[in-house]
Amino acid sequence: KAVDAEPADSTSWYNLGVARYLLGLKAEAVLAWQKTSELMPDDIRVTSLLAWTVLDLGQVEVAAAVATQALMRQPQDARAWHLFGVAADRAGRTEQALQGFHQARHFAPSWAQPRYDLGMLFVRLGRASEVRHLIGELEPLDKKLSARLAEALTAMEAATPTVPAEASPQDAR
Repeated sequence: KAVDAEPADSTSWYNLGVARYLLGLKAEAVLAWQKTSELMPDDIRVTSLLAWTVLDLGQVEVAAAVATQALMRQPQDARAWHLFGVAADRAGRTEQALQGFHQARHFAPSWAQPRYDLGMLFVRLGRASEVRHLIGELEPLDKKLSARLAEALTAMEAATPTVPAEASPQDAR
């Protein structure tokens, strides 16, 4: 009713999106948040809700486009960079994902989530030394995320086949 009464009221559109999301109507929430984003283009909270929801719906390219638009408006916003990194990671664009997570770390040095997501990307890439470094960075910021990343590293290392050393001529005797 509020949206019908005041179609240019961004708060009503935002609240409609929240209500629809809470009811499990994610596609309808996206429509409401798209309208909110049109009315409040510089509000990164709305942009984030929109992008995370379309990611939940499996619309990776739409989320990547929303994140890119957010970066054009707010190039120093850690949330926008993190969102860009997540969308790029899910789209399989590793270099862009690395850039997004590194930039998010740069703009929000005490925010643990970009470090964790970067670490999980490194796990998938098999880059154990980088993962160990990030575990150390995460430990003072978020012990739970640090422990989860350490578990992922352990699983990665356990799954990585070891190559036996070649037998020396002396072993043949």
